Amino acid sequence: MILSEYGYVKVNTNNNDYLYGIESWLSDGKPAYPYSIEYPKPIHEVDKKYIEAIDKAQELNKELKKLEEEKAKSNVGELWDSL
Repeated sequence: MILSEYGYVKVNTNNNDYLYGIESWLSDGKPAYPYSIEYPKPIHEVDKKYIEAIDKAQELNKELKKLEEEKAKSNVGELWDSL
């Protein structure tokens, strides 16, 4: 658990030897551990900012799509009127 060794996560167990021993296993080729982990506050803060940025980007994309649709409708109306 390199993440726990460098302080990025905290393993929720009193016996780290158990975690590093045979009780760590592979599930579908990916490591799996029998305990949950706790992330430090700075990682939670970064995660929150990331989620906020995603939400803002999604809102801007919705607005952009709406404006593009309105522009396309306007262009069709102008073309029809010019005939």
